[in-house]
Parts: sequence; structure tokens; C-alpha cells
Amino acid sequence: MYCFRCGTKVSENTNYCPHCGADVLEELKRYSYGTNENIQKEEPKRVNQTHNDQYLYSLKYSYGDNDTLIRAYVGENYEKIKKEQFSLATFFLGPLYFFYRKLYSFGIIYIILSILFFPIFFIVHVFISIGFKYIYFNTVKKRVEKIKLENKNMDKETILNICKKKGGTNIFIVIAFIIIMIIVFCVANVLITKNILVDNNYEVVTETSNYSLEKISYTIPEGFEYYDYDFLKRYSLFTDNNFCTIRFSTTSYIDSYPTEEDYMKENVYTEEEDIVFPTDTITIGNRDWKHMKVQSTYNLNNFYVLKTEDKIYEIETQEDIDDSTCTPYFDEILASVTYKE
Repeated sequence: MYCFRCGTKVSENTNYCPHCGADVLEELKRYSYGTNENIQKEEPKRVNQTHNDQYLYSLKYSYGDNDTLIRAYVGENYEKIKKEQFSLATFFLGPLYFFYRKLYSFGIIYIILSILFFPIFFIVHVFISIGFKYIYFNTVKKRVEKIKLENKNMDKETILNICKKKGGTNIFIVIAFIIIMIIVFCVANVLITKNILVDNNYEVVTETSNYSLEKISYTIPEGFEYYDYDFLKRYSLFTDNNFCTIRFSTTSYIDSYPTEEDYMKENVYTEEEDIVFPTDTITIGNRDWKHMKVQSTYNLNNFYVLKTEDKIYEIETQEDIDDSTCTPYFDEILASVTYKE
């Protein structure tokens, strides 16, 4: 005999169709064989229906082939997705496209992978864009099989409608995701503006102000960004064409460095192609500092070192090699430096 649901040939004692999972007895109850009107009220009998009987019954109750159901689940872009070897939508939209295609768990996994493999994110992103079609259709096939098993007593048209309803796309979750991200961005921006999320060691110099490090005092002009640590204070200024940085630091390990030159030899990092100018002495404020200038491919660095009875102080300036915008700022700051005796 044959399964009334899908037409697969089954043995006399088979309870469930091995192909579609239909209950053979239930299908016999549904099918009124011959002219006996009361057969559904009696214990169903095993019958050998003809191919024509089965065909006529299948027109009403058969699922149709899986491709039909998968096509109904995917929707109007079925052919396009099936043919593409590289998903441009995935490449440009990332996890949003997974959410749009109702692959919610995969979308979350996508985000997690992006975080875990951030240094090689682009490579991961390309591989996911290539594999989207296989991920999507394998998932859809499993979902269609589940729909068939959960609705095995439904007719073909009902099964198709269920596939269409549960499949397709979900633009609303994409819109909700974008709205949430906008809200998060706005809230974060407000918190940053109010210095709630910013490191307490950071601030912007809003007007020319006096600062100090141990026995060194100096003035920083308006506009510099200020990073304050226990033994290091760094001030940076972004101009139109340059990035100016001046750093003040101190160390107590004076026994390790008999002279300022020894300190610079150990702590000033240079590369083979750098130009290192001879060390000289410069008076800054009320003390004489040892000075070293290092010119690299892109930057010009100046190092000023002062060794006292209990500390070694260092001032470092850095600016772009092709732009002297920072020089007046550095001159102003160095002119304000004073060592408290």
C-alpha cells in the first residue's frame, strides 16, 4: 500500500510513514474508501488503494515536495538567495541581515564571534558572507520538517500557509535593533559628555592653568587634553594638521642612573634609522636640564632630564616632523617650568 499523505510505498503493518511521518491509520480514517460511508466510524482496515486513489487524495492532503515548502518559507527572494555564492546583504548588514531573515540565534552568535575575533573580524565577516546561503537553507529545511511533523494531519494548503507565516522576513526586529542602538549611542554620548564614563584621570584644560609634579610646576595652555597618573602627566593637543604631546614624568631610582646621560641612554628608545642629535644642556626655569633631540621618519621628539637629590624628572615633547604648529605651545610650557628648591 501507499502513504496517502506523500505517496511513499509502505508495508501493511507500518504505523507511520518513514518519509513524511504521517500516521497511516489517521490517514485511512480521513480517507473514505469505496462507497462505505461508515468506514470512519469503524476500526480502519488495511486497504490497497490504487495509484489513482492515492493521487486524488494527495491533491487535497499531500504536502507537495520539500522545495515547494522551502520556497514558501523563504519567500520571493528564494531564487536569488539560492544562486548567490556570496551574500552581499550579509557583508554590508552583518548580524542585522540574520535578524531580518529570522535567524535570531545565528545573529547573536555572529555578534559574539565579532567580539571574540575582533582582530581578524574582516576575515570572519567574509567567511560568514560566503556561508550564509548554506546556513540559511539548512536551517530552513529543518524548520520545514518540524512544521510538517507538527501539522501532519493538515492539508497541503494549510501547511504552505504555515510555512509562509513562520518564514519570510522580519523588518520590525531590524528597526527595533537600530532604534535600541541609537538610544544606547545617545545615552553613552550624554554620559561621556558628563564625564561619567570617562576615566577620572582625564580632563580638558578649559583655560590656561597651573599644574605640578612633585617639585616641578608649570602652566598648560587652554585646549590640551590632560591625562593624570601618579608619576606621569601627559597633555595632548589636536590641531588642524598636527598632534602635539608633552609629557612630564618622574622616577625615584636615581641610584640606577649616575647621570642624566645614563638615564637617557636607558630610557630613550630609538631605532636604527632615527637621527639622534648630540646631548646638550638647556636652562629651563631655575635649573639646567640635559637635552636630547631624536628625529624619526614622522616625528620630532625632545627629551629634557633633570637629576636632583631624590628624583629624576623628565619632560618629553612630540610633534610632527613636517609641521611646527606645536613649537610655540611647547616653548610657552617650557618657559613656565619651575623647580621648587
